[in-house]
Amino acid sequence: MSKYPEKVIEICKLLDEKKASEITVCDVSKSKDFVKFFIVATLDSTAHIRETVDYLMQNTSGGDFSFWQREGFNMSEWVVLDYYDVFVHLFTKEERNHYSFDKLVSGEASCLSYKRIVADINKQQKKLQSQKGKNKENSQK
Repeated sequence: MSKYPEKVIEICKLLDEKKASEITVCDVSKSKDFVKFFIVATLDSTAHIRETVDYLMQNTSGGDFSFWQREGFNMSEWVVLDYYDVFVHLFTKEERNHYSFDKLVSGEASCLSYKRIVADINKQQKKLQSQKGKNKENSQK
């Protein structure tokens, strides 16, 4: 249905539950050999980042959520969680702006906000439901 794997959508959903802002998904598969997606999110503070990392770690174990490592946890203003083909970058607003991470990534990737992805998925689901309804009507005639 979506060009984004369930793993990506689920991680974004978990970030949204923890009140992350500016959640962005970047498809970097054309420019990177080892990773397909970056998920970038802004959190209010280093404590918020640590809490969110813990929440992600608790809710992404097993299945498609193979976890490799995390970087920056002690520093906590920029933490990277490595899920092999998905890297999750968690920033404080100041760090995200300081490194201009979005500008760096946008040159080599197509990026969309999580809100836009959810809207697109919902639109696709409505379209499918409408088509199913029409098919059902036609089969009853």
